[in-house]
Amino acid sequence: MTNPDTLIAQGRTTASLWNEYDEALDQLTQGFRTPFDASKSNLHNALYVADKQGQDFSCFQGPSSLFKFPEVDTQIVVRVRRVPTQHKDLDVLNNRIDRLKRELKVAETKRKHLIVELVLKEQIDLVTDNITTAYTRLKSTAK
Repeated sequence: MTNPDTLIAQGRTTASLWNEYDEALDQLTQGFRTPFDASKSNLHNALYVADKQGQDFSCFQGPSSLFKFPEVDTQIVVRVRRVPTQHKDLDVLNNRIDRLKRELKVAETKRKHLIVELVLKEQIDLVTDNITTAYTRLKSTAK
């Protein structure tokens, strides 16, 4: 069995490295993220306007995309998702899908309750499926 001190030491190393990474990312974000976000927003707005005007975006997609910029080793990938306008036949099917989603949620809730019940009755065991970690900042307690 792994010694908790070994895990704590590994955790301290990982936390220290994450702290360095997070601080560097914050510095990078402050210098580059704001202008990038503004430019990206401007591009999105321009694409929506172009779409409303009937622009064909196929020239911005695929291997011969006009959004390939080799001088900065970057390609902007444009994906357009279209949704249908309303139609009574679609409304009927959408209502059925909504009903089935609700039924699925009910079935999933029943399954969770059954699992708890079976564990309490010791008829099943819970085994580890996955272990994840998350890194967060501690709130400062100093005043």
